[in-house]
Amino acid sequence: RMRVYIPYGTRWYPYYMRRLAERPANVVFFARAMFGN
Repeated sequence: RMRVYIPYGTRWYPYYMRRLAERPANVVFFARAMFGN
């Protein structure tokens, strides 16, 4: 099983930015997933 957490509500953006700041490699991972190699 796999669970995916999707933030919602009025505070989703600050949560998302905090999570990206915790691990900058996630930004690269996300960009590659969205735009390809």
